[in-house]
Amino acid sequence: MRWEVSVGEWLHPADTIASKAVNAAIFLIRRVECHPVGTPEPHTAAMEGYFIGSGAILQAGEHSKIIGATLHAQLSGDDTPEVILVDFEAASLNEVRQLLTVASGYSIAAFEAAIASRLMDQGECAFADVVRIIAEATGASDVHLYARWSPPEEITDALQAAGITLHAHPVEAVSRAALIARHRYTAWQGGLKAA
Repeated sequence: MRWEVSVGEWLHPADTIASKAVNAAIFLIRRVECHPVGTPEPHTAAMEGYFIGSGAILQAGEHSKIIGATLHAQLSGDDTPEVILVDFEAASLNEVRQLLTVASGYSIAAFEAAIASRLMDQGECAFADVVRIIAEATGASDVHLYARWSPPEEITDALQAAGITLHAHPVEAVSRAALIARHRYTAWQGGLKAA
């Protein structure tokens, strides 16, 4: 599926004939191609190291929330992962209050239906539960974590036993990022717990 949006639709023309003629010319000449669910597979080769995906910000604590989000990020290295988790703030797993969970090729609505709903059904989730649920829902065997901390060996071993490899990277490996979060949110009873 492909959506075409005309540049002319975004302009705010004045009420003059000349500006309407210019906008009509732009409308006919330039077209922007938009894709409703990430970057199509054939278009990803030229974007190595660049990640585009949708998911959610999981907020832990008394007023836990799941907030839909989209991430565009430049990642160091040659790999472009399918699933990433990003913690921009915490120094350790015990300090995590917000965790960005993103899957390549998902829209926010698809992520909510396939993954956020499973997290909400689970109720209270440990970090390992979040990783497992996302990996199972997306079919990914590799999940990449970008944070200032590394997960405990017990968690990585338990995930490995379930067929999921958790790759830890320093948060500095995300050299550029644009995060767009929805203002709407779903209250999540339970939340994240440290281990």
